[in-house]
Amino acid sequence: GPPLHTSTSHSADRVTVALTTDGPIGIDVEAVPTGTVDDLARSALTEREQDLLRAFSEEEKRAVFAEIWVRKEAALKATGLGLRISPTKVEVSGPGDPPALLDWPLDIPPENVCFRSLSPGPGYAAAVAVIAGGRAIEAVEFHVPTARPDFADAAPAAA
Repeated sequence: GPPLHTSTSHSADRVTVALTTDGPIGIDVEAVPTGTVDDLARSALTEREQDLLRAFSEEEKRAVFAEIWVRKEAALKATGLGLRISPTKVEVSGPGDPPALLDWPLDIPPENVCFRSLSPGPGYAAAVAVIAGGRAIEAVEFHVPTARPDFADAAPAAA
């Protein structure tokens, strides 16, 4: 059958795992920054994305930045190149718009990259991207309950 493509990401107490046979996949989850994002925006966003960010209050900027960032990183991870490509050369749609890749310096047409925003919980942003030749993708989310505090200390039972 077709190859299984995988991607993982983690941030603070969130872990994401993505699996598909549709094409190369990337996933990213990030905690929403707690401080100002102006310096991060200058080093990671295109001019258009920075202009979008300026329309929001300081508090809203943090969540908007995280949403834009996870879209970029998910797309770059799907290529297998990751941050070897400068995120300032990758442009994605902004908040309120369906997630989409608008432009990047690769030979893969942007319309061949399909996205889904994910719901990792309050204070986090997440997205998955698949290079699927423009085919629509379906994302199914499973939320695993938090492990018990003593879970890491548990030893397997003797046989």
